[in-house]
Amino acid sequence: MPKRRRFLGDDNSDDGKRRRKMDVSEICQELLDTIRGHKSEEGRVICEAFIRAPKRRSLADYYEVVSTPMDLCRVQQKIKMEEYEDVEQMSADIELLINNAKTYYKKESQEYQDACEVWNLYNESKNDILGGADDTSSIVGAGDDTLSNPGSEGTLDDDVFEELFSTIMTASDEGRSLSAMFQLLPPKSKYPDYYTIISEPIDLKGIATKIQNNVYQCLSDLERDLLLMVKNAKAYNEPGSQIYRDANTLRKIISNKKTEIDQRKYIPVKTSERIRAKKLLPSGQKWSTITAALKSENESEVDPLANVSL
Repeated sequence: MPKRRRFLGDDNSDDGKRRRKMDVSEICQELLDTIRGHKSEEGRVICEAFIRAPKRRSLADYYEVVSTPMDLCRVQQKIKMEEYEDVEQMSADIELLINNAKTYYKKESQEYQDACEVWNLYNESKNDILGGADDTSSIVGAGDDTLSNPGSEGTLDDDVFEELFSTIMTASDEGRSLSAMFQLLPPKSKYPDYYTIISEPIDLKGIATKIQNNVYQCLSDLERDLLLMVKNAKAYNEPGSQIYRDANTLRKIISNKKTEIDQRKYIPVKTSERIRAKKLLPSGQKWSTITAALKSENESEVDPLANVSL
């Protein structure tokens, strides 16, 4: 069997670039066809829920949770229009699609399980087609040093949980902290109806505690809790109220920061920039550490963040 043709980095002619783009498009199409043709043992198409993003009429809250929708129809259109310069750009779109599904759907849902299976299938198929990481760089990265390999600085590490969390804790609007009203759940003695209306109460203290205890297995899990917190605030408070508006603002900040971190797996970021992104307190403490130590009103009137400038 003949080896897959590769294009070297010194082939910068218009004809060479055209041939390389055609090969990338063929690889992307093969990957997409593999996803679309995969079925379960019962004959169910695994990717059916991801062919088109949900309609706003049927799942309006989807667009409150997901800020950047992506579906397989959009991927197909990009392939057709030859918008993908390399396979990793398609990988970024597929990962965005998967993360959207895992953020919106509950872990026990069929859609969540299908998303996991599609992601595994995509990566296995990509490795099979490209012949491993070395082949990936030779086929899709000829002369292009903007993309990172899995082991580069663009790879996610444990610090991303703190980075996303600290972004929320330091978010402000004209000097006013946006996170203040989300740090602690309302006391049951004063707001008993809150716990009747809200079935899954969660606050920044609880989220910070999960970070400290290494509960989150992936960044999507953390994002899901943050978006649940925002959704709860909007469900309980009146539209137009300050906390309702703050919840909307935080939702955008959460989704945008999550997307930014995800993209770093493909676009390397300098170490100095990653350190600045952590936004540690002046004392060097992590935001999750001090937030997890907060006391509820019933426990103490002392707020460890009272003297911290946001």
